[in-house]
Amino acid sequence: MEPIPHKPLLFGLFKRTSRPVFIGSAMILFGMIAFVLRDPAGAEVTFGALQSDVTAAFGWVYRYTMTAVLLFSLLMLASRHGDLRLGDSDSAPSFKRVSWYAMMFGAGMGIGLLFWSVSEPLAHFANPPSGAAGTADAAERAMRLTFFHWGCMPGPSMRSWVWRSRTSAIGAGCR
Repeated sequence: MEPIPHKPLLFGLFKRTSRPVFIGSAMILFGMIAFVLRDPAGAEVTFGALQSDVTAAFGWVYRYTMTAVLLFSLLMLASRHGDLRLGDSDSAPSFKRVSWYAMMFGAGMGIGLLFWSVSEPLAHFANPPSGAAGTADAAERAMRLTFFHWGCMPGPSMRSWVWRSRTSAIGAGCR
């Protein structure tokens, strides 16, 4: 089966942009923006319900995918493919392995400390999973949830460590 031919957009930075994909995406985006601007309360209810339904129906996919990525990363690390060279046989790595781990870990922790260290406790304080919002109890629970999430323990923090380890392993393998 041959691919459907399309004419690329021929202006500026978009010389290689697929016209059908660009126009279709722009229509969806501007349609959603128009919906939100026309009816903010209705959009909040609609998108909230959509998020709840998707999370309830497919949350397990996310959890098992994270577990599979972690197990696959460990399997690749322990197998003969762990020393697979990405690049030419005579190319030298730009950075040492320790430097790659440090950069990837630093990037992940940097965004966490600069953005989420403020945003996450405030979000839990304003909208706690249980109890009244804006109380001293809500503040204490918000900090507990934040420490639980950013701690090095199984559970919710595992997903961030899975992606950090995968990114670091890929970066370290580029030697």
